[in-house]
Order: sequence, then structure tokens, then C-alpha cells
Amino acid sequence: MAVAGNVGRDRCAANARLALDRLERADLPVHAGADRAIGGLTAVDAGGFHGGDGLAGLAGDFGVAATPGLSAPDPGAMFAELVRTAAGTGTVDVLTLGPLTDLALALASDPALPEVIGRVVSMGGGFGTAVPGTDPGTDRAPDGRVLTGSRWGNVTRRAEFNMHADPVAADRVFAAGLPLTLVPLDVTRRVLLTEADAVEVSAAGCDELVVALLEAGVERQRAQTGLAGMAAHDPLAALVLTEPEVVQTEARAVAVGVDGEARGACEPAVDGRPPIEVALTVDVPSARAGLLARLGRA
Repeated sequence: MAVAGNVGRDRCAANARLALDRLERADLPVHAGADRAIGGLTAVDAGGFHGGDGLAGLAGDFGVAATPGLSAPDPGAMFAELVRTAAGTGTVDVLTLGPLTDLALALASDPALPEVIGRVVSMGGGFGTAVPGTDPGTDRAPDGRVLTGSRWGNVTRRAEFNMHADPVAADRVFAAGLPLTLVPLDVTRRVLLTEADAVEVSAAGCDELVVALLEAGVERQRAQTGLAGMAAHDPLAALVLTEPEVVQTEARAVAVGVDGEARGACEPAVDGRPPIEVALTVDVPSARAGLLARLGRA
């Protein structure tokens, strides 16, 4: 289910449809979720990094699916229905790689939804641990360049993009008592994919679009943040869903700031909400091996 975030919702849905078609999974539907943050908050997009098309400017080379996604007037109810259908008579795990708008709306639409959710893994947030190759007391790369957004966030000093895009949704989800593992910048920035990795997965038969996106990501990350490779933000979260042992987590009650300079910042909660699991340590060799193995099969 595609939500507004890196670029507009409809473009995100079209990109997801394109990816699934290229990976010969036309049987999987793509649904268009929320097109704006809860409460009408104005959100920045990530077109400056991902390109206006959300595909690093590659959409013209690979085309965009004619049918981007299936939309509904109530994305929360639709998300809840999809979760319940997937769960059947049991439970289902949920992976979120963008703002938490759809999940927050689904919980409001169906308060009993947590009963059929086995586990949630969400990419997002930042907690201030050091970026690899930097002095923990600074926000500069070894060559002196200032790291974009500092070692806490990547939109503002303290806010990661998904949290900043819809802080109300994130705060509601973190307070909901879900069995949730948060995969923040603290670990995703430690798992870097490089130009050599792009060559390796290409030789293994990886789809050309995936290889091109990896190459573009490496180039943009180096230019904009000083990191030596592309930080595996979303891929690491997806890996944690299937291989949770690649990270170690700490139980923390987390609130998300909504207004002003605190918008999108992950802070200790003081309202008695239950804790979530926050990944702050990652087994980098195991994570890279798992990601490269899966990319080679893509």
C-alpha cells in the first residue's frame, strides 16, 4: 500500500506497480493509501534525494505502470481490511517503509486490529548514535563535509524523514501497544551498499532497475552526505522482518514531537505508553550478506 512521502502518493503507487511488474509479480495488487499527513500538516518530500519521479530520474528509462494502484475513499479502512484478509484466521506481520499515516488511520478505523497483527517492523526515526566514520561528537564526515541533517536526523537535526512527514501518525502508532520494532537511522546508516555491490548483484542477474537505483543511490549519498555508500534504510528494515537477529534492540517508550523544532524528533515518552523495540545495534556483515543475497535473486 503506497502512502504519500518521498514523492506524491500516486507516483509512489505507480513506482511500486512498476517494480512488481518487472519482478514478475503482477499478481500482487498495489493500493493507493493516504495522500497527506494526519491533521493536514504540510510535509516536505524527498524529491531532492530520490528525484522528482521517486526513482532517481530513471522513470523515463524504465517506464511507469499504466495502472498505478487501487484507491479508496477511506485508506484507513482499506488498510485494516487488507491486514485482516492477509491474517485470515491467524496473524500477519506488517512492514512500513514510509510515513505511518495508513497504519495510524487503520488503527483508528478498526481498534481491534492489533489482535491480528503479529509484528510490525517500521523504518524511521533517529536517536543520536554515531554515523560510521565520524567522530560521535561532531556532524562531519572524515573529509570535513557536514553530514546532511546531522547524526540524529536527515530532514532536521533531530528528525528523520518518515517521522517528520507525519509526526501525528507516528506518535499514535508508537502509543498503540503494537509489537513494533523500529529500525532507525542509527542502524541503517551503518549498513552501506557500494558500487562494488552493484556490480556483484548485476552479475548475479539482479533486475536492471534495481541495479540502476543502487548505483544512483550510492552516487547521491556520497554527494549529499559524505557516506561512502548508500545507506540501506528501507532494505535493512525489510531484512529485519525476515531476519530479526541481524539487529539488537532496546525497549523504549517513544513519543514523537509534532510542532516546531521538535517536529519528527523521537523523544522519551512520559505518558505511560508501552515500550517499542528500537534497533540500535546491527551485525553489519550479516546484514550486508543477507541484503546482497536477496538483491542477487531480485
